[in-house]
Amino acid sequence: MRIDNIAVCKPINELVTFFSKNGFVILERKVNDYHFHEVFIKMKNNTSVDLEQINFENIIHPKPMVFCCICHWSCVEIA
Repeated sequence: MRIDNIAVCKPINELVTFFSKNGFVILERKVNDYHFHEVFIKMKNNTSVDLEQINFENIIHPKPMVFCCICHWSCVEIA
């Protein structure tokens, strides 16, 4: 996946793919920092997936409804 010609890192790409396959919809996506390739993606949860059970390598869950990678500090927020 690319956003404004910036490649999304593997952990975030895998997380977004998982969410998309489970009924989540992308509401917004943007580049927060072009130099560091940091992106932000907002998604809507249209399912009953338990977000507390989400566990992906190199993804942290710093606060409810937010998942961030540790490589580029890109984040996925669930609306």
